[in-house]
Amino acid sequence: MQDYYGSEKTIAAQKRLREMHEDIAANPALSNGGRILNILDLEAVGMDTLAEHARLFGFASATAVPIAETRQRLLDHFGEAVDISVWLAILGDADSVLPACRAVVERFAMPDGWTLTHLDCPTDSEIDQIAALSLACEVAPAPVYYIRSEVFPHLTSCLWDDTGALVATAAASQRYHQESRFGDAAFAGGVAVSADRRRMGLGQFINAAVLLESHARFGWSRVLEQARADNAASRGMIRACGLREDLDIGTIAVNLTGEFITR
Repeated sequence: MQDYYGSEKTIAAQKRLREMHEDIAANPALSNGGRILNILDLEAVGMDTLAEHARLFGFASATAVPIAETRQRLLDHFGEAVDISVWLAILGDADSVLPACRAVVERFAMPDGWTLTHLDCPTDSEIDQIAALSLACEVAPAPVYYIRSEVFPHLTSCLWDDTGALVATAAASQRYHQESRFGDAAFAGGVAVSADRRRMGLGQFINAAVLLESHARFGWSRVLEQARADNAASRGMIRACGLREDLDIGTIAVNLTGEFITR
């Protein structure tokens, strides 16, 4: 089992985030995204500090901000050639999300012999399987310390078929400072479904399952998920779980590594 996943550059960034976690966690304007530093209050942090973080970690993101305005600010600061990635920030409150998720779970016909588990401290073997499925779906795995809830509560929901193979997984974490603008929110994502089990509704089911279980454990009032604007399947899955899009609001990452990054 690896402690970190990715290239040499992205692993170095993950290790820096781990080393600096206590300082990040004490700052309401910041959040440890496991693989990327999340800036929750760009006005408080400022563009110069965002640029400093981007140079230190290779990339940094501004979470749930006005897309057009923030993108232009980044281009003005870094230059037109900078690599910028954008995800829609999709939010939902418990009153809307929980009934929608219950309906998704109730509609799903669990095949005989399949099991659903919710893991806050997976074993080495479970982590290997979670990481392998995530990588196969081009979803970057979180570091092991993150998956094992060593820095804040983190939950991974796993669906296993009758042979014991992992066929779907999703995660949620309570990673935001209580005094931040997301202090009442959980972050959810990392949905991965085995290629040979697609078109069965597993994405919706596992996403709904992790939202329901994380609410039971964390007691969040709101939840944030993210998806690229051109990823219709992910957006539809998230909407089916009661979250609502604002096409003008997104999470924007500056990438100074020259490598592909995910949320």
